[in-house]
Amino acid sequence: MALAVPSQKPDRLIAVAVMTLVSGILNLFWSVGIFIAIAVFGVGTFLIGCICLPLGIYPLALGILEIVYAAKLLGNPASPNLKPAYHIAIMEIIDTLFGNLPALIVGVAALILYNDVAVRRYFGET
Repeated sequence: MALAVPSQKPDRLIAVAVMTLVSGILNLFWSVGIFIAIAVFGVGTFLIGCICLPLGIYPLALGILEIVYAAKLLGNPASPNLKPAYHIAIMEIIDTLFGNLPALIVGVAALILYNDVAVRRYFGET
């Protein structure tokens, strides 16, 4: 049974969108920092350290995904077929392995807020 989508976005959904947007921007900066740090390390080790250069791709891809999803959530009106992005929240938690602790906080908070009654109702879930 599909529920009618409320006309106004819940405050907790807006909070998830803003946190995801900020986390996406931080991930873009974080990936650039990783690329620069590894490049400097690579030059210092006569380019042997450049083998680790692909480590910055994960935060870069996650940052792009987060910004695109947050833009869809914050858009007015929101995309009609939009669903909770559990995969992005899980990717944010995994991003902790790359040293990005704010992403852990945002990922856990997003998973918690996606289970809120008003947010579930907004997405048409019961």
